[in-house]
Amino acid sequence: MKKILLTLLALSLFADNRLSEKVVIGCLNENNPFVAQILLRGDKALADIHRSRGAFDVDVVGGYEKKRYPLSDAEYMDIRLQKLTLSGAKVSLGYRKSVGVQEYNNIKTGKEGEWIGGVSLPIRELVAGQNSAKLQSELAKKDAKVQDFDIALALQRLYAKVLESYYDTLYARQYLHIQQKLLRNAKARLKMVKKMIAEGSLAKIDLVNMQNYTLEQQIELQKVRALFEAKKAQLGSYLQTPHSFLLPNLPDRPFSIGFDEIMKKRYDLKKLETQLSKLEERKRYVSMQKYPSLDVGIYGVQDRYYQKNGTKTTFSLRYPLQQNDFKGKAAKIRADMAILQAQKASLTAQIKADYERYMARLKALSNSTDMQRKTISLKEEFLQAQKRKFALGSTSLLELNRAETALFKAKIAHLRTLLEKNLVQTALKEMAAKLGG
Repeated sequence: MKKILLTLLALSLFADNRLSEKVVIGCLNENNPFVAQILLRGDKALADIHRSRGAFDVDVVGGYEKKRYPLSDAEYMDIRLQKLTLSGAKVSLGYRKSVGVQEYNNIKTGKEGEWIGGVSLPIRELVAGQNSAKLQSELAKKDAKVQDFDIALALQRLYAKVLESYYDTLYARQYLHIQQKLLRNAKARLKMVKKMIAEGSLAKIDLVNMQNYTLEQQIELQKVRALFEAKKAQLGSYLQTPHSFLLPNLPDRPFSIGFDEIMKKRYDLKKLETQLSKLEERKRYVSMQKYPSLDVGIYGVQDRYYQKNGTKTTFSLRYPLQQNDFKGKAAKIRADMAILQAQKASLTAQIKADYERYMARLKALSNSTDMQRKTISLKEEFLQAQKRKFALGSTSLLELNRAETALFKAKIAHLRTLLEKNLVQTALKEMAAKLGG
């Protein structure tokens, strides 16, 4: 249902022909191959959970023997259902038949065999509330959670990478438009210069200078167009959509986010916490191994021919005196937990440092955009003044071209600042896991 809603949301976004950030993220649904290969990682974890449940399956076990030796004949058949419960107790119910002199046991039944049922109780595991099969099942579930966090991290990284490509494309498009306008102006001025030379108001050297200036803009335009086409192709490979969209200008929005908000959905920290909880489960399981292992078996039979009942009780005890296995496992778990705790502390410190660095850079970029707008305004006024002076013959064509080039360079510098500003905001949103909704 969630996948269907995501797909419908993505399709609804396409109604607007403008390629916004929401539309970009909408294209990154489960049908997108870049997203699909990330989501498929979860299938392995689900398979591991399913496999861990196999320990609690009902098993059919059995065997049959028939012998005819020179001095003895015998037949033995045993078939039963058995199941391990979540508590660790093993329950079994079945039928067996033993006739003649058996080779490996002294079991003897009536000629119609007997029903047999029983339970094996691991006392230590029952008291501790933990056993090997239960542990593996719980660890598989936690591994699935770890995989979920890995998937969430990978998706956030993908969203950020695609948005970075998106902003690069918007930057290249606006850069291209600026360069196209600069070339149009140069071509128009070249015509004007030719006319003024024909009228005798400009020297022929000015024509050479203007032709060289125009050629420089043509060469630059080719470079910028190639840059734009490369960025657009890269973005298209990510979006994998047949739709055509209009590209907007780079956004320039105010942005603020607190450190507490950054820490709310840190999937990497949640992953470490889950790994620590896995070690806690292992620690609990290993801790019970310092106590004796005692298994008690209680079985009952009913002979089908004689219609008589019988019972059997077994006790099995094991206790390693030196306990080297327990001590080694416990020490390893302590070391692994210490490593994860150190990683968690280091990661938290790195997150704080990255947050402060990004926020400082964002503040500096915001100040720069304000200053650049003022600079552009001043350079536009200066260019208009140079045009008036050139018309009056009080300044050279070279100075006019320099003024125009300075203005367009200021606009491109402003674009680069806007690009970096959007990239920093994207990095902060990725840190807070706020990309993709």
